Amino acid sequence: VFDSKDGINFRKKIYPEYKANRKPCPIDLIPQFDFVKDAADAYGILQLEAAGYEADDVIATIATKALEEGCFVNILSGDKDLMQLVTRGEGGEDRSCNENDNNDGNHYGSGYDQQQPQPRIELIDPMNTVRVDYDGVIEKWGVEPEKLGDVLALAGDSSDNIPGVPGIGPKIAASLIQEYGSLDGVIQSVDNIKQKARREKLKENIEMARLSRQLVELERNVPMETMSIPSHFQAVSDFRMTVFDQDRLFRFYDRMGFRDLKRRVKS
Repeated sequence: VFDSKDGINFRKKIYPEYKANRKPCPIDLIPQFDFVKDAADAYGILQLEAAGYEADDVIATIATKALEEGCFVNILSGDKDLMQLVTRGEGGEDRSCNENDNNDGNHYGSGYDQQQPQPRIELIDPMNTVRVDYDGVIEKWGVEPEKLGDVLALAGDSSDNIPGVPGIGPKIAASLIQEYGSLDGVIQSVDNIKQKARREKLKENIEMARLSRQLVELERNVPMETMSIPSHFQAVSDFRMTVFDQDRLFRFYDRMGFRDLKRRVKS
């Protein structure tokens, strides 16, 4: 899943400084994006993007719709923002796993039931193959996934230039959300916060906290017609890799000089 090609999204319209602190993409990285897309084509992996939206919003929409269709959704990412999507199992048939699936990877959390997988959304960090489930998000952030956006709004995010509230880090933010239930609860009860400096910082930055909450919120209803989805797909659960085409893959390997990979596939 890729960000919109034009680089324009609704967050920049809300807050023009969104991600404004990021350095330009390294010049030697730019041509590699096309190679990634070529590799996806060679392996038969569906590629998605939507005009005006970031990749996280497309993922959020697809994951939400897939859950509604009864799928067990695995998001391959370590992005903290996507942890807002994690859910508990709701019961019903799992349509993403089969008897050939290998679920022997590490696991962050305690709620994973390998014997009876049920529809839910979880993350798998591709850097270390650690699975993050509902309890894992609580363990890491101190709040449930559905409240994580409130924590991120208070704490801000320097990598995305999301301001948050100065002096409020993730741990303090989590403690406030635990005590008052939500960002709105914190704002409504700001006069009851005992620490003077913290209380004053929150009072001075209420609007910035609300703005930050808008920025961290994932859009879960990206219009499907804006996505680069083949017209013959009728439902999210139809999204599948195409039939393996060895000749197509080998043409890509030959063009890239991946002789060892080609040899390993042949063997």
